[in-house]
Amino acid sequence: MAMIELIFVHGTWSSPDIWRTEFGSRIAGRLGYELTTARFPWSGWNTVSARETAAGDFIKFVNTRDSETAQRVVICHSHGGSVVMRALARDPQLPIDALVCIGTPFIHVSRLQEVVPGSLPPLRPVAAVLSMVFVLLLARVLSDAGYVGLRAAAAWAVRHPLPILAWLFVAYSATVIFVVIMWIREREKDKRLGRSDFEETDEWVDNLLREPNDDVWALKKRCQLPDCEAVPTLLIKTPGDEAHGALAAAQMVSLLARSVYNAPLRVLPTDLESEEDGFLKDVAKLVLASIAYTWRAFASIPIVAITAAVFLPFGIEFSRLAGRVFVAIGDTPPGRWTIAYLSPFDRSEERAKRSDQYRKAGAEDDSHAVEGLEKQLRAEWDLATRGMAHSRGYSDFRSAELIATWLKNVTHTADGSFPNVS
Repeated sequence: MAMIELIFVHGTWSSPDIWRTEFGSRIAGRLGYELTTARFPWSGWNTVSARETAAGDFIKFVNTRDSETAQRVVICHSHGGSVVMRALARDPQLPIDALVCIGTPFIHVSRLQEVVPGSLPPLRPVAAVLSMVFVLLLARVLSDAGYVGLRAAAAWAVRHPLPILAWLFVAYSATVIFVVIMWIREREKDKRLGRSDFEETDEWVDNLLREPNDDVWALKKRCQLPDCEAVPTLLIKTPGDEAHGALAAAQMVSLLARSVYNAPLRVLPTDLESEEDGFLKDVAKLVLASIAYTWRAFASIPIVAITAAVFLPFGIEFSRLAGRVFVAIGDTPPGRWTIAYLSPFDRSEERAKRSDQYRKAGAEDDSHAVEGLEKQLRAEWDLATRGMAHSRGYSDFRSAELIATWLKNVTHTADGSFPNVS
């Protein structure tokens, strides 16, 4: 008979005490294996840093377990699954033989402009404030000058052509210098991204393969999950999961805020480059670009504030990158995984499944037997509907039976060992 160790990992804002139930014994009873249990504690804070630290601690925890244990199964709830998945991403050879994640919300992180082409991130708070001040001062100057002031300035310019020509020369020189600098920067960017035709050298290839150094990429690496099963894995989902619903709602609000911000910018030009010549067209483009700049100046801060607020359920690290990061909630990590949905407990449906037991009790004309079946059904229903839907995966007896059945299915040898997944 195989010796199996069950390691339980709690989720966010929880503790190892949630596993002090008959959950493990129900699994053991269905498996028929000799079984021991252990609980892995971690802080439970809802931050990327807390889950990262817990992943490292879990690697040490597992590596120091008794090596004589035949098989080791890890059962996680909520972000406890994220912790163990992160540990497997860091150490695919982690000595565990099977993994079960109950109600785990997997967070997918990307750079916004890679997922939404053409999107323009909001201005940083300091830049937005300075832009607002500039726009307000310019509006005040134009308001004070008015038509009479502009007419007087035009008359002065006609009477004093040399100062005007000098200022035009300075402005033209500054514009040329700015355009040259921007052209050099764009050329270097094209080389770095492989968009220009030039000699393909080893240095060029190495440059293309160099990882970005921006904050969003760093966060993406910190949240990276395995893209295939390092060990046999079962993901259990509960319909009506409040945690998934809250994260999905936050994702939708961030999408709406980003759409509101970007909608005018898709119509208005955000730069002054013009493919067609013509003074009037250039003036029109300048006016439209100024409107777009004004919109960015005044809309950036509220958009960033809204996005930062709705990203808090994902972790404070996402709020700090509001407006520049794309965050999505998923049922699985990248790749193909095994998912099982735990349907709501319906007593009428359960009675139908146990119709043979009810008919047998009725045939024996034993009212106490029927009453006993109803009491058992009521007790199971109480467990299956206790608390939030997000937590029912470890209180519903059907979840334990589902896990035990799955473990039997992935067992392929007589001693109860699990298949290796490559």
